[in-house]
Amino acid sequence: MIGKLNHVGVATPSIEQSVKLYREVFGATDVTEKWSMPEQGVWVCFVNLPNAQIELIEPYGENSPITFRVQAVPSRDFKAKLYHIGEVADSTTRMVECFAWVENPGRSLRPGFFADVTATIEQRSGALVVPQTAVIPTDQGFVGFVLKGEDQVERRVLKLGLYTREGNVEVLEGLEEGDRLVTRGAASLSESSRVVVTSSPAEDRSASEGNEGPGGGPGPASSTAGPGASSATSAPAGGGGR
Repeated sequence: MIGKLNHVGVATPSIEQSVKLYREVFGATDVTEKWSMPEQGVWVCFVNLPNAQIELIEPYGENSPITFRVQAVPSRDFKAKLYHIGEVADSTTRMVECFAWVENPGRSLRPGFFADVTATIEQRSGALVVPQTAVIPTDQGFVGFVLKGEDQVERRVLKLGLYTREGNVEVLEGLEEGDRLVTRGAASLSESSRVVVTSSPAEDRSASEGNEGPGGGPGPASSTAGPGASSATSAPAGGGGR
């Protein structure tokens, strides 16, 4: 037997409209003032009923933008607002439960749809970003190899920040803008390795068209294996928007 219902959380696009509904339809008289929870990006208030307490949750602003697509409508981007993030990850799936308010004009979305979701957690401008393929996980942390001179490399320990959907990662420490970082084949390198750098077709096209690579530097260059050399591909570390 189900006993007294203690607490229910309800997401709503407008706390004011929901409070009006509970007052006029359900006769609620005990309603708290709404308050802000900036860490969750929501407004909250409680409606106290004789047999339960209703928590009204309203996302605010654009601080938690989410976009997603569903296979049933592949050409359309839907938007949502995050209003709840679980405090712990599931021990089996290692996933964190999140809830978002989704507007569904035209009723295009149906229960049971699977979605490809993108959540913008944070944005930064002027960040130093490099391809994720340039970063090597080790027992001592993440490392990368920077070209020194014409045929030598230097191992750098990297402190990473945010990841991007384009396959890049922010480097907080260990690199400076303009450093030429080995992006492919770095896992087989050591500081005693020697490489031979030659222009790649992409760089030749970039030069002929008068274009510049990431961070205002030249485009990617390829390192071709020679006698006693390792094969690698390099690109400049550059600033970019987040």
